[in-house]
Amino acid sequence: MKGCEATTVQEVRSYVGLRFLMGLHGKRCQRDLWSTDPLMCSSVFAETMSRDRFDILTSALHFANNEGEHSAEDRLWKLRPVIDILDSPYRSVFVPRKNVTVDKSLWAFKGRHQALQYDPSKRAKRGLKVYKLCSSDGPEAGYTAAFNIYMGQDRGEFPASMKAVDDLMEKAKLLDKGYQLYTDNWYSSPTLFYYLQARKTTAVGTVRVNRRGMPSDLQASRGHIDFRSSKTGMLCLQWLDKRPVTMLSTAHTSKVVTLPPNRRGVERSKPEVVVSYNNGMKGVDLSDQLEQSYPATKKTIKWYKKVFFTCWI
Repeated sequence: MKGCEATTVQEVRSYVGLRFLMGLHGKRCQRDLWSTDPLMCSSVFAETMSRDRFDILTSALHFANNEGEHSAEDRLWKLRPVIDILDSPYRSVFVPRKNVTVDKSLWAFKGRHQALQYDPSKRAKRGLKVYKLCSSDGPEAGYTAAFNIYMGQDRGEFPASMKAVDDLMEKAKLLDKGYQLYTDNWYSSPTLFYYLQARKTTAVGTVRVNRRGMPSDLQASRGHIDFRSSKTGMLCLQWLDKRPVTMLSTAHTSKVVTLPPNRRGVERSKPEVVVSYNNGMKGVDLSDQLEQSYPATKKTIKWYKKVFFTCWI
């Protein structure tokens, strides 16, 4: 290939700009963007740089000096400068409203990495697990306020599920400010909710009945609910839908609300905490949906390139 000369700041900016445009064009084959076919070509790519030069920059793309010093415990050292730069704008550009959600995403990746995860419930099924904290309501729903990439090191003072929530809330600086957090049953526990309550943060989520501190005598029947409340105002409620649904909340009572008629004109009743949870957990799902509509990431076997081209979209 030609063009193996040193790059410049301006050329790198042009390269990143072309990466953004790839998401807007949505062509399956990257080479089609430099095609000379009038029906396929996109003149801005050829006018900015040659295809060979673009491929050279892609193959040589690094974000840290491989020969420099780096922490042996930091498995993200290849991307650490980028992550540190992104963390600050995420907090300064936008402040989420009251309702936020924490959940995990799976960024599809077919290369090799010690932290690869398999999750049959996700569309990608195999890839890199990412914990995300997103806004849940308003026009900014789906905006990512903080994220952490799982690298197989979740040990700490708290259990892994609790640590994931605490790290994100601390990173986004949302604790002690009156936020309301929504989580699913992998994160929810009385221990976590008591901790958040002490940090002036209410929480709502589905919960596993075998969690430590959960009441052992919950038994909901069809058309009825069963609930318990703690002295601090934590509600544990079980509602029998198609199967038992167990909820934990520090922001709700056992109130049951009537929903608008469905398409068949049938009115239904649900516990208010269930309705609130269904609305509040949309943040991360919407974030993943928006990400799919902007496919700037192309195939790569380098995990740090995959993460870089995904996290700044």
